[in-house]
Amino acid sequence: MTSIKTLFKPSAVAAGMMNLYYYVKVNHTLSYIPANVSLPQTSCQRCTGRTPQPSSQLYAVTTKINQDLKLLQHIDHDFASRSRPYSAEDIANTFGKRKSPITLLKYMKKTIDQLQKEQRHGTARNYLSTLNSFQSFIGDGDICFESLTNEVIAHYEQYLNRRGICRNSSSFYIRILRAVCRKAERAEIAIGHQCRFDLAYTGTDQTAKRALPEHVIRAMYNLNLSYDPKMAFARDLFIFSYCARGMAFVDMAFLKKTDIDNGFIVYARKKTRQQLFVKLEPTMQTIMQRYSRDSKTYVFPIINDLPTTHAYTEYLMGINHYNYLLKKIGRRLNYNGKITSYSARHSWATIALSHDTPIYIISQGLGHESERTTRIYLSKKENRVLDAANADIIRSLHLWE
Repeated sequence: MTSIKTLFKPSAVAAGMMNLYYYVKVNHTLSYIPANVSLPQTSCQRCTGRTPQPSSQLYAVTTKINQDLKLLQHIDHDFASRSRPYSAEDIANTFGKRKSPITLLKYMKKTIDQLQKEQRHGTARNYLSTLNSFQSFIGDGDICFESLTNEVIAHYEQYLNRRGICRNSSSFYIRILRAVCRKAERAEIAIGHQCRFDLAYTGTDQTAKRALPEHVIRAMYNLNLSYDPKMAFARDLFIFSYCARGMAFVDMAFLKKTDIDNGFIVYARKKTRQQLFVKLEPTMQTIMQRYSRDSKTYVFPIINDLPTTHAYTEYLMGINHYNYLLKKIGRRLNYNGKITSYSARHSWATIALSHDTPIYIISQGLGHESERTTRIYLSKKENRVLDAANADIIRSLHLWE
């Protein structure tokens, strides 16, 4: 005769928290199996002994418990069908071999710590945002990888929709969860994980274009901002980004003077780590010279020269202020559209296409990985085509006439 139940015991390390165990009794043998679930005492009754409701914050935890109980019953049935004596410990040992010892959120926190150590602060911040979002969905506690099913992800997507999260943001969170699961699978941590994310949207909806017309960029370049050095600096960064084939703000912020080599900027994108070669055009050199004395290490005075652990924080403050100043510049130009740090990048791509530049060349110019993800360096032929195309785009603005 086998009895399988849930049992909560007070946590020895966290006041007011209860740890969940599965109580297994086979004849006269007992075993208490830790469920890797810790909940406040007030939540214990709401996650056991009932069918999980999709609207409940404890949905994922309740689903996990029900799945674990079904697995324990299945293991017991297997032992019973062999017509040989077995104990509660046999069931516990078999159950342990089929369960992952590391939970999803615990693994995400470990991954975030590792990303921080690798100075990949942007990726770490994205993982943390996803962790906080998913934690708000499941409520208190954690969830094993085995319990992260397609159905759970589908209900998570519904939860995000109910909160008014746009579809691109929802897809962003789900894609990060998928990346975490695949990483855990490769590390043989997500043992038995079956979720393929088939029921959730993981694409990207087309958003409103942020490209500026050429005449607006030309007007921005010619704008007299001598009365406001900060706005002038923001304008110069935007023009430099545009002339440098849409260089991202983060790459401009961390661009070092040592990255300038024999008339080229040679840098690795922060986002993809792909190495790019950008030929220095006269307009770019003029802008760089304006700020050459403001920093010993970096091309632009956005982050401090001295080694600091706050460089990423300085970058975040810099991009926020940059976007604020771009809005002011937009009003100064009487431009009705939105100008952000990414507008230069979108503008370069759109205008390059209007100049009959092949799409695959534009993709290479932007440093996208989608065309040839295995290639790091551009061939000499493509570089010449790319440099000529970039010079033509800049020349069309008459920036040095």
